[in-house]
Amino acid sequence: MNSRCMVCILALVLLQWMGCHSTRATADGPARHSPANTMKTADEAAQKALAALPQLAQTNTYRGMGFASIEEARSAQLGAAIPRKIVSYVELLKYQPGVPLSRLFTGDEEMVYPFQIGSTTKSTTAVSKKEGAWHIASVGDAYLARVMSAAPEQPQRLHIISVPGLSLDFAGTPHGEDWELFPAQDYPELDVTRGRPIRAEELLPRLSNYAKNFEKQYGDQIRKRRLVK
Repeated sequence: MNSRCMVCILALVLLQWMGCHSTRATADGPARHSPANTMKTADEAAQKALAALPQLAQTNTYRGMGFASIEEARSAQLGAAIPRKIVSYVELLKYQPGVPLSRLFTGDEEMVYPFQIGSTTKSTTAVSKKEGAWHIASVGDAYLARVMSAAPEQPQRLHIISVPGLSLDFAGTPHGEDWELFPAQDYPELDVTRGRPIRAEELLPRLSNYAKNFEKQYGDQIRKRRLVK
C-alpha cells in the first residue's frame, strides 16, 4: 500500500478511536472536525495523536509508519514542533519573477510534530488550525519525517515547505526574504536532487513553469476534485 494512502487510513482510524473515547461523538462516528478532534492548542492535538499511537501501531501498519517494531512505536515521544508552510497552487500559476516565496504561502496554520525514539525522528503527526481550533490532520506519516531529515541539520528555524497541488515537499530555512530549500527526494522535472540545497529564488521560476504545464494537462480534473488552493 502507498505510504501516503496508509496515513489517510490511519487518520480515519484515529478519528474513530477518538470518537469512541468522546462522550460527545455521534452514533455515526466523528467527522474530521468533530468535537473529538477539536483542541485549543497545537500541543494538545499532538498529545492526543501520541496517546492514540499504541492503538494505531499494529502488525500491518508499524513499518509503514516508520517504526522498526510495534514496541518502538509504542515508546515514541513527541519532539519539538516544526511549522509547515503551504504554497498556493493558484499563486504559483500567477508567479512573477522576483516575488518572494513568502508571498505564495496560504494562510493555513499547520505544525508537524516528530515521533521520536531518543533523538531520532521516526514518524510524525501533523495538526492544523481551522475556525480557531486545532485538529489532527495526519498521524504516522514517515514521509514527513524524511522531509525533516533532508536538511543536513535541524536548526530551530527549520520549516517544511509543501506544494500539495503538485505533491512536492522540501525542508527549508529562511534567509531574509529568500529561503534555502532541501529536497526530500529527486525531482527530475525541476532539475532538483535530494541532498543538494537550492535557493527559493532559483527554484520558483522552474516551479511556476511546472505548475503551468501541469495545469494545461490536469487543471479541469483537479478543480473538479478541489485538490488545490
